[in-house]
Amino acid sequence: MEYFWIILLLIVLLIIRFSLPFLRGKSGEAIVKMVLGKDKEGEKHIINNVTIVADGKSSQIDHILINDRGIFCIETKNYSGRIYGEADQQQWTQVLAFGKRKNKFYNPVKQNWTHVRRLSEVLGKDYPIYSVIVFVQNNIRFIKANNVVGLWGFRRYMNTIGLEGNLTSEQIDELSETVKAFKENSPVTAKEHIHEIKQMQNELQRNSCPRCGGNLILRHGKYGDFYGCSNYPNCRFTKK
Repeated sequence: MEYFWIILLLIVLLIIRFSLPFLRGKSGEAIVKMVLGKDKEGEKHIINNVTIVADGKSSQIDHILINDRGIFCIETKNYSGRIYGEADQQQWTQVLAFGKRKNKFYNPVKQNWTHVRRLSEVLGKDYPIYSVIVFVQNNIRFIKANNVVGLWGFRRYMNTIGLEGNLTSEQIDELSETVKAFKENSPVTAKEHIHEIKQMQNELQRNSCPRCGGNLILRHGKYGDFYGCSNYPNCRFTKK
């Protein structure tokens, strides 16, 4: 029965594939949410769409799974076409229309590590938090990153990471309540989070560091030219 709903959601995904990016993203999150299943007291809890605030910055986490293996911070991507990227690159590439169209987007591995860091500050650094990125359309052939999986291999991958029995039933329930309480009393609304993203984009266009306000300076690195913050090493922000 569970697989019937997954297939149904995939059909819906195909219908809206060429519609608004917002709808594509939400449909991908709905599919991953379905695969994660329902809460089981003392065994697992899933909290979706959590906004975490740390250092005056906000991060929107698609899914947080808490079970006996640990805490999993899950980022969902519903991009079509071929995706090229490596774990340490600043930007990845989406190739569409048989190579005629190419789009750049921020490396989701780096994006989700920011989410993990901020979630760790909320829950405490004593708990294991694992970063997982799911590409719903399974187009991960040209991606070189260990923690990036397709939808079909997602469930199997989740059973291979973490340490079974790492968290007790009491810890699972307590951590879940902490995240849920934080979500319900988030100091930042969804509208404010979107405004912050737009503000960061504007700062990047002005060559101003979105983290500390310093100037972005052209530098030469191992993987090509990039812009680094003038306040390095105190600020390590970079832009390709």
